[in-house]
Amino acid sequence: MKIWQMLSILLVLALAQAAGAEEEDVSRIVVTGDGTSKATPDMITMTLGVETRDESAVAAAAENAEMMNRTIQALLYAGVESREIQTTGYSISRYEPDSDLYDGGDETPAFVVVNQITIALNLTEDVEAVLDAAIDAGSNKVTGLAFGIRDPSPYMDEALVEAVQDAISNAHVVASAAGVELGPILEITEGYSYQPTRAMADFAFSQTPVMPGELEMSASVTMTYAIAE
Repeated sequence: MKIWQMLSILLVLALAQAAGAEEEDVSRIVVTGDGTSKATPDMITMTLGVETRDESAVAAAAENAEMMNRTIQALLYAGVESREIQTTGYSISRYEPDSDLYDGGDETPAFVVVNQITIALNLTEDVEAVLDAAIDAGSNKVTGLAFGIRDPSPYMDEALVEAVQDAISNAHVVASAAGVELGPILEITEGYSYQPTRAMADFAFSQTPVMPGELEMSASVTMTYAIAE
């Protein structure tokens, strides 16, 4: 390597180290901000299942298959498309009564078969009728109803803008209270929070009421300002 090339590299490294040291010496103010936005859900995800028991694993599986087929046919008849139905769980297990709790009744060991499906629907569809159709057809396990947004991006952006504005406001308050002036922004980090809500429903009655309510999305930012000299 030529001497002038080596000197150029050393000069670049020296300038970088000097800049890094200068940046470390800058006095800073670190603030956080929070923002939220609300949206009406436009989709719902249901997890339905069929559970059967029998002393024979074959018999339990056969009964389960029959009940699940009836459930799926009822869903299709209610307007659910086949592409919206997905099998998400299937299990066969052996149930043994607890001898310490067994009171001498006619409870006997049995095979337990559980088959679960998950369906995703637009809220424009008749959700209550779909749910009742599945229950009437034999679905005896409803393990989850979750509301969601197919495209939450616009609402997350709205929450982020509010979070940034909140952080800027907080920075001015802190600087004013400390008697200093804000310099340039050195760093911004962001975070989001969004989770579909769980619905509660009473399955003892037909035409089960399902209320979507509102979803809340939140965002947070951490902003680092230099303190102006």
